This record gives sequence, C-alpha cells and structure tokens, in this order.
Amino acid sequence: MTISGFSQTDCNGIGYFISYDSPDCSTDGQLCLSVDWRSFNPSYADCADNYKFQIVYPTGSYIYTDLGDFALHSLDQSFTRLRTDIIVANSHGFLRYCLTLVEQQPNVDLIIQVVNANNDNDVLSSEVYDPDEVVTIGQTGVTTTLSQAIADGDLLTPGLALGRGQRIQIAGTLLVDQNYTFGVSSFGTPGATLNDIVMLPGARIETELNNSVALQFFRAKIHGCGDNWDQILINEGNSTVEFAFSTVEDANIGVNLQDRANLVLLGTRFENCTTGFGALGTTLKDIDITTLSVYDAPVSWVANCGTGARFEHVQSGYLISHLIMDECQNGLS
Repeated sequence: MTISGFSQTDCNGIGYFISYDSPDCSTDGQLCLSVDWRSFNPSYADCADNYKFQIVYPTGSYIYTDLGDFALHSLDQSFTRLRTDIIVANSHGFLRYCLTLVEQQPNVDLIIQVVNANNDNDVLSSEVYDPDEVVTIGQTGVTTTLSQAIADGDLLTPGLALGRGQRIQIAGTLLVDQNYTFGVSSFGTPGATLNDIVMLPGARIETELNNSVALQFFRAKIHGCGDNWDQILINEGNSTVEFAFSTVEDANIGVNLQDRANLVLLGTRFENCTTGFGALGTTLKDIDITTLSVYDAPVSWVANCGTGARFEHVQSGYLISHLIMDECQNGLS
C-alpha cells in the first residue's frame, strides 16, 4: 500500500501494549490494549484512519461479561471476533481499550489484530497472546533474591528485561540485590506486553540493606490479588526506585523510604493503598523524592488511599510537586 505524498509503503506504524489481569486473581480477566499517539509515524496517518483493534478466539474458549470498548463483530462455530468501535488512529493522547473475558478452557491463546474496518482481509498486524503465561517467584514467608530469580529463569536477564514486558506474581519477599529495570519495547512494536506484577497477600519487594541499587519500573502495573500485599521497602543504603507511567495498587504501603533512600515518579498512580508512599518508621531519615512532569506526560496521582503520603522522623530531603491527591482520607501527614 502506497500512501499519497509519502515514500513509505505498508501501513505498519501502529504500536500498542497488551495488559491482562492475572487469571489467578479472579474468574474475570480484564484485557486492555493501550495505544499512544506517539506510536504513530506521521507518514502512516492516512493509512491508519480505517483500522480497528480486533480480538479473535475459538468460540466457546472464552465468554465476555463486559464488552467495554469492544462490540461483537462476527460469531460462528469456529471463531468469535470482537472489534473496537473507535478507529485506532483517532486515539489522541494515551488511551486504553478494554473488555472483560472469562476463560472457559485453559491455555487457549487469544489473537489480537489491527484490521481494516472496511476489509476483513486487510490485517495490519496479528499477535498471539497467552493470558495464562504468568511466572510465580518465591513462596509465602520465604525471601528470594532477585539475582536468584534471574538464575532460575523466573525473571529475564537485565539486558532482555530492558526491552520486554514481564508477567509475574510474587509470593513472600523479593530481595533486590542488584540493579534491575522492568522495561518494555517501544510503542512502535505491535503487541508488546506491559509489566504485570501481581503481589500475592503479604508479599513485598525490598532492597538489600546498605547496598546501593537502582530498581526501575517502566509501564508496570503492580497490584494485589485478594488481600493487600505489604510494601515496596527501600532500605538504608542510597538505593533508588523509579516509576514511569506505572500504577501501584492494593498495598499496605506503596513505597516506604528509609534513610538515604530515593524515589522518582513520572506519570505514576498509587491507588487503593492504605498509604500511597512515604517514609515510615522510628529511625531518623534523610530521603530524596523527585516528582517529574514533562510536556507530554501526566503528573503523578495518589487516589482512594487511606493516607496519600506519610513521613515520620524525616530530617530533610523531600519537596513534592507535580502530584495530585484525590479522595484519600488523609492527604499528607
């Protein structure tokens, strides 16, 4: 396909991310496709005007309980096809297209496509996605080091993790003993998986005491499964945790900073936590918090938490800006 006025051929400029709530958390799974206007090469704009998202699965392997942003496109004995009502190229800003599916048969793949709304045979991209592909790290009441999880093959090596999302669930404590980034491929890659990190009841992530490490989350969803999980604890030792375009949900304490700990936030949301983030405990602390907002990225949010941010025995080091607190019982304490 040649686009008038441009030299590019083949309409392949649409990238999107896939996220799916872990099937171990409930019988319903919310499948979301996320797209950003920055994923479009302007040269493909005309080409993309007629394309929609489509989800295909063998009829009977899933049932939908809430079509959300989708509608039934076709149904026969072999396949069910669900399609968005909205043209993908009309996504200005960062948008998600979601629906809720209930799995009826285990280990059945979904096919996620970008398809021409006027021609079913014009499929721009087609990706196979397995909603059941979740790796469990650790055991309840047991500490597992991050380096051991990598050695066991439960986490990607640092080099691979920079460019690929992961779907994991953590039991017990994951002890961060080396630098690590939960990263994703660029928006130009169709079907990239967001980091989906499920924290089982009572689970926590913490940095090794007096070990200066950097832990980064890029486009990650960190959330509970049933009861609240514990916290992300940044222990003494000049360690840093960074979040960009991520969410932290269902924690007792989203992030807890100890002495000489650092937190960086960009376009990140804390939600349904007892305390969103802060520095809790009786020891004196010097901490550093940086909240960023760039021209095309939103501010960070704390929403529906008991306390938005709480600081105890902090001597110096935090100036919070670019942050909105919404419907918390206590904002800052």
